Amino acid sequence: MPNPNPKTDQLTNFKKGYDPRRNLRGVPKDALALKKRIEQIGAELLVIEEKVKIIDPETGKPKYVEAVYELSRYDAMLRMMYSSKAPADRKEILERTGGKVPQAVTVGVGNPDGSKLEIEIVDKTNDELNRSIAKLASVLGSLAQAGGGGIPGGAGGASGNDPEGEGE
Repeated sequence: MPNPNPKTDQLTNFKKGYDPRRNLRGVPKDALALKKRIEQIGAELLVIEEKVKIIDPETGKPKYVEAVYELSRYDAMLRMMYSSKAPADRKEILERTGGKVPQAVTVGVGNPDGSKLEIEIVDKTNDELNRSIAKLASVLGSLAQAGGGGIPGGAGGASGNDPEGEGE
């Protein structure tokens, strides 16, 4: 008796070697192949045909002219982002062209004695970083000379005042 549902005939395992049901052109195997494919698709040219309204210089009246031009998919995508009403598109374009806006990140760690160590991470230029490092070095140097071991509050640390290395 023949099988009443022919689709169940396809519910068998793949054959070893070539099997016509196996998709060999599927998803790229690695990130580089995927990137290459995205670039290929983005570089494809689109043919755009549209009617453009122009003002006739002789008569001063508007008239419509057919315009045909080629545009890559990347260019078309950027034009869509520029004219988009979505704020994320405009933000992305601004960040790509003008650089990201620096955002300060403050990390606070509470110590058992109630003091806090705060580290602020901000995007700075090299000159600003060099000034901040010099300022930090002078503060740590003055604390070390005062016998605080380089730790605010003056407690503990390797200040060099304990020859035995025993602490307190």
